[in-house]
Amino acid sequence: MKKEKQFNVSAEYLQRSVFENAPDSIEILDINRKIIDCNKAREQLTGHARSELIGKHISDFFTTESKKKFTALPALEKSEIAEGEFEIISKEKRIIPIWRKTKALFDKENRLFGIISYTREIRNFNTRIQAEQFYRKMTEAQLTDKQKKYETLFEKSNDAIFILAEDMFIDCNRAAERIFAGSKEQILHASLVDFVPVYKKNKAAVVKMLEEKFAQTFEGNPQRFELELCRMDKKQIHTEISLSFFTLGKQPFLQAIIRDISEQYHYEKTLHKSQSLFKGVINASQNAIIGINQNGLCFLFNPAAEKMFLQKEKDMLGRTLKSIIPAKYKTGHHNGIRRIFKTGDFDRLSQKIYQVEGQRSDGSVFPLEFSFSFVSVNEEMFIIGFGQDITDRVLREGKLIESEKKFRQLFQDMPDAIFIISYDGSSRGRILDVNLAAERQSGYSRDELLQMNVLSDLCAGEINSEIIAKREEQLEKTGKVQFTERKIRKDGTEYWSDVILTKISYNGENTILAINRDVTEKIEAEEKILKLSSAFEQSPVFFMITDSQGKIEY
Repeated sequence: MKKEKQFNVSAEYLQRSVFENAPDSIEILDINRKIIDCNKAREQLTGHARSELIGKHISDFFTTESKKKFTALPALEKSEIAEGEFEIISKEKRIIPIWRKTKALFDKENRLFGIISYTREIRNFNTRIQAEQFYRKMTEAQLTDKQKKYETLFEKSNDAIFILAEDMFIDCNRAAERIFAGSKEQILHASLVDFVPVYKKNKAAVVKMLEEKFAQTFEGNPQRFELELCRMDKKQIHTEISLSFFTLGKQPFLQAIIRDISEQYHYEKTLHKSQSLFKGVINASQNAIIGINQNGLCFLFNPAAEKMFLQKEKDMLGRTLKSIIPAKYKTGHHNGIRRIFKTGDFDRLSQKIYQVEGQRSDGSVFPLEFSFSFVSVNEEMFIIGFGQDITDRVLREGKLIESEKKFRQLFQDMPDAIFIISYDGSSRGRILDVNLAAERQSGYSRDELLQMNVLSDLCAGEINSEIIAKREEQLEKTGKVQFTERKIRKDGTEYWSDVILTKISYNGENTILAINRDVTEKIEAEEKILKLSSAFEQSPVFFMITDSQGKIEY
C-alpha cells in the first residue's frame, strides 16, 4: 500500500509538472466557464498573475467581438473538441490573436464537471513552413480584386519585396531573386540577418539593430534605413530597406521592400568625395572666394573671405553682400547684379580683373582686386568671385609713384642737361627722356628730342666709330665713362659739353644716363689764358708777378 501510495504521489507530481511547464496556455474551467486553475504559460500569455485569473469568467479576457462569438458556441458534447480563433486582451491592453481548443470533461456517470482549454498565440509558429502555409491559406481565402492588383504589383515591382513572419522569410517576388542572385527556395530558407556580410566586424551590432527595427515595426512604427548586404553570390550591395506592418487573418506580418541603391550610393560617395575635394581646395585658397545666386544671396564664403572681411560664414550665407560693400557702391552693385542676370552677359564680366573696394565688419575700407567666373547648375546661373586684398601692393605702388614723382622733380630741376639714351641694338643712341635743362641746352623741345638720336643729331662733326667703341668698352668694364665733346644746337651753334655716361635700367630697358654740362665758357677761357700766356712768353717786355710778400709767382 505504501509503495502504491508513493507511486500515486509521484504520478500526481509528474502530471502537475507537465501541466505547469507546457508551452501552450492551459486553463481548467468549471461548468460555468470560470477559471479554477491555469499554468505558467497562461500567466505569460496576457501578463496576469494566477491570482488575477482564478475565479474570473473566461470571456472576461475576450474582446467584444470574441465575446459574441464565444456566447454563440453550442454546448460541448462528450469527447467533442471545439476550436476557433479569438482575440484576448493582455494586462497592458494589447489585443492578442489566439487559436483556442476546448474539451468538455465528464465523470464516469457522464456528468459534465469541467472544461479544459488549450490556447496558443497565433503568431508563434514553430517553423517557417507553418507560417508560410498560414499566409498562403489566408491570402487565397481573402484574395479580393484589390489584393489581386497588389499581387500583380508584388510580382512586377523592380524592388525586392519580402513577406516575413517574425524574422522568417515566407514569400518574395521575382525582383528579390534577381537582386539577391538566388532562387526563391534558396532565399526563403534564409533570413535578412543571413544577408549581412560575415566579414563585418560589427555584425552583432547590425543584427541587434535589425531586431530593434523588427520590434518597432510590429508595434506599428514603419522603419526606413540603409544597410550593406551580401547577395547569394557573395557580391556586396548597398540597399535601402522599408519595413511595414500588416495583418492577415489577424496574424501580424512584416513587409520588407529592399531597393538596390549601389549605383546611387557609389555615385553619391564619389560626389561626396568630389565635393570634399572641392571644399578642401576652396578652404585652402589664399584668395577670398564668394558665390552668389541670381537673387544676390551668398551661398559660398570661404575662410579667406572670413579673414579678409572679418565676417563669419554663417552670418553671410543666405544674405546679400551689402555688409562687405562700402555704402557708396551698394546701389551700383545691386543694379549691376540685376543687369547681368537679366541680360545674360556673363562673358563680359568674366573677361576683366576689377579693382574695387571692400568693407570689413569694423567699418574699415580697403582695396581689392576681383575676377569673376560663372557656374550653371540645373539651368540656374551662379556668380563666383575671386578676391585678393591688394592693400600692400597699393601702398607699394603709392610709394613708388611718390618716389617717381620726387625723381621726376629732381630730374627736371637738375641744372645739367640729362638725356636717357637707349643702349639696345639698332636703337642705340635714341633719346628716351630728357629734362628741362636738356631742352634749354640743345634748343630743341622735349617732343623733338624724343624723335632724335644723340649720336647722329646732337654731336658736332663726324662720328668717330673708334672713339665710340672705346667709350662703350670702358662703359662695359666700369659702368661709367667721362669725356668732353662738341655738341650742336638747333640754331647750328656749337658748344662744348662735359659728358658723364652711366648704365641704368629704365622701364625694363638697358639704357644710359648721360649728364651733359655746358663747359663752353670754361674751355674758351682756358684757350684765352693759353694765348695770353704764350703772348707773355714771346713779349720783349719784362714781366714779373709777386704775391703780397714780394715773393715771385711768375
